Amino acid sequence: MHRTITVAVPTAATDAFPEGLAASDDVVGLSASRGASVKPAGDVVTVHVLNQGAGRVLRLVGEAHRHGPVVAVKQALVHTRKPLV
Repeated sequence: MHRTITVAVPTAATDAFPEGLAASDDVVGLSASRGASVKPAGDVVTVHVLNQGAGRVLRLVGEAHRHGPVVAVKQALVHTRKPLV
């Protein structure tokens, strides 16, 4: 199972933040949307990470605070065998 972590980061942190994540084998997907965050102003980085790597991602989120306010939302992937109707 994996988690999706969506992070609003200041633009100044956008380049360094994903670089640290891309190096992790636990990160299975990574995207950055420039200018997508209204409050706090900045960019949105979406990380799909295996459960075992979620702690490392959240530590990197903490480091991004050096550049300004950061908001992170963590979601668990829900898997179902029956279609949702």
